[in-house]
Amino acid sequence: MLPYQYLNLDIQIGDWKSKIIDFEKRQMYCDARCQLVNIKSKNFLANLGLVPYYGMLWNWPPVKNLEDCIFHIDGSDNKSILTLFALNFLLQGTPSITEWVEENKCTEILDNTLDEIYQTTHRAFLGNVIADYSAPINQYPMLIRVDIPHRVRGDMITDTRWTYSMRFVSKKFKPISYHDACAYLEEYILVSTN
Repeated sequence: MLPYQYLNLDIQIGDWKSKIIDFEKRQMYCDARCQLVNIKSKNFLANLGLVPYYGMLWNWPPVKNLEDCIFHIDGSDNKSILTLFALNFLLQGTPSITEWVEENKCTEILDNTLDEIYQTTHRAFLGNVIADYSAPINQYPMLIRVDIPHRVRGDMITDTRWTYSMRFVSKKFKPISYHDACAYLEEYILVSTN
């Protein structure tokens, strides 16, 4: 199964620009319980079995060096809940590329530099690896695996992007696998985005 799926969903996200403090600096705003997301959209997802747990609003300034785009496995804001996938949205800016690579092809970086950047429990890997999969982040909501090494890169030399990433739990407040999330959203998966 591909580590990403494009979705034909209309998820409404509110006034995200008011949460960005410095538009020139990379930063993250943690959105507890996805409060920026319209309540109707949250209820729709919850009824499918995907209860919004938290969201992350990201400001991505231009990246001039591909080595700044490091492969990583996402952590969680709560060590008792593993987030195995994300539902990502490009809010503004140039589309970029998400790449994935099998973990056994990577060399893990054993320091905690990413913890300082993300303030979470990310695991980082050396970036000189050929990706197994890649897909553009575009106008469609994108369901992606975050439990295998992945990175975001692309033509971001002159543009700043804003993205929103939703994480979910089950109705019993348990982790949900990427495979199960795809099953819940099966009727909304786009076979082609052309």
